[in-house]
Amino acid sequence: MSRTPKSLMIWRAARIPWMVIFLLGMAGGIVPGIGVLFIVVAAVAAMMIAFSLILRLFGWVFWRNDPGYQQFRRSGGDPYFDLTLPAGINNDDWATRCGGQPEPKTSFVPPKEWLVQCNNCHARNEVAAGPCWNCGNNLSNKPQTAGGRRTICWKCGKAVVEANYGDLDNGGVICPFCGAHMVTPV
Repeated sequence: MSRTPKSLMIWRAARIPWMVIFLLGMAGGIVPGIGVLFIVVAAVAAMMIAFSLILRLFGWVFWRNDPGYQQFRRSGGDPYFDLTLPAGINNDDWATRCGGQPEPKTSFVPPKEWLVQCNNCHARNEVAAGPCWNCGNNLSNKPQTAGGRRTICWKCGKAVVEANYGDLDNGGVICPFCGAHMVTPV
């Protein structure tokens, strides 16, 4: 998924004051013309661009040496458009807003709280340690000491990795692709 264009976010934000002006004008017996719409859109665009420039300057002053902020900016992130606008104006998921890569298309959709992306397949994961649920890649980039046993799902045939060592033995693992319950034979 790519980022929502800034022009679309400006248009979404301009609709709200335009509707208020239109409704107040209609209540007063005046029909606002198309010129009022252009004035409202131009005013909202100027305000949003000014806020964006102010937050970029603030970020440059305070976080110019922060590698995380620099990576966020290199990936096309904007502190105002991506981090402060609400979901009605910017409908991108948080992984994309924070500078992440598009997620793989799978039947399993990770919960919104999962914000750690795998370095290999870019799937969102719950924690930054252990194996990725999608590809099994070690997320911590350290030698893996616990967890990570792979098994093949009996229902869909895809490889599934247990999150913690022993999950297959102690109650089993739910396949994220088809929902089948897997346990190791006793």
